[in-house]
Amino acid sequence: MKPHTAEAGAVIRDFVKVEVLDGNNHVVTGDNTDSVTIALGPNPGNAKLRGTKTVTVNNGVATFDDLSIRAAGLGYVLVASGSGFTTVASTPFDITPAARRS
Repeated sequence: MKPHTAEAGAVIRDFVKVEVLDGNNHVVTGDNTDSVTIALGPNPGNAKLRGTKTVTVNNGVATFDDLSIRAAGLGYVLVASGSGFTTVASTPFDITPAARRS
């Protein structure tokens, strides 16, 4: 799970994906029923995570394609969890101020 820097209020680029791995670190491609929930861990902007926060795994991957954060800040972290899964955290990423529109 490696989110990219995004602009405040914009969808996080390249979407956030969480892979379900077996004990040998292989994607469990037969997993199409489990759910993964995502939340903010460290939250430097005291922001709320917006978008769909719980998705069903598809071929071993949970894809979050509409997440956004409205408050700019450095060092946000996403945390993914699910029943029977080890909780994992993303690498830190930044949310930059929204560009002014004229």
